[in-house]
Amino acid sequence: MENQNALSLQRKLIIEHNASDGGTPTLVCRGRITMETANHFRSEIKTLAPKHKFLKADLGGIDFVDSDGLGSILGTYILALSHGCDLMLVNVNSRVKDLLNITHLEVVFENGRRTGLTEGARLRADGHPDTPARRDHGVPADQGRRPRG
Repeated sequence: MENQNALSLQRKLIIEHNASDGGTPTLVCRGRITMETANHFRSEIKTLAPKHKFLKADLGGIDFVDSDGLGSILGTYILALSHGCDLMLVNVNSRVKDLLNITHLEVVFENGRRTGLTEGARLRADGHPDTPARRDHGVPADQGRRPRG
């Protein structure tokens, strides 16, 4: 019975709410982000994102993330952005960092900044690329073109 309770705890995701020194809400996560727990992570962010410009998710206590969990982290990040909230991943466990590196998502979450979503290729809330308007660098529309003929 005791082993069954320990196994049940290992499969859970526990999220505690704290505030960092600057008052930024921080979700301290422990356990696993998997198919079974991904909705819990998403719902916590979904509740807080509309109320804050910044949120931190402390993943130091996350020891396992499966493909559903990885998709949920990225989807939740995009969800937060759609509410004007910057979700920062902090204290990321080395195993989770390795997963982010292998999938090339580390640039999105690097140091808690949106460095992967630069001016050249941002993601809209629906996940489609949103390229910036073309710049004509001051050349009038009728100049610099060859006449058709």
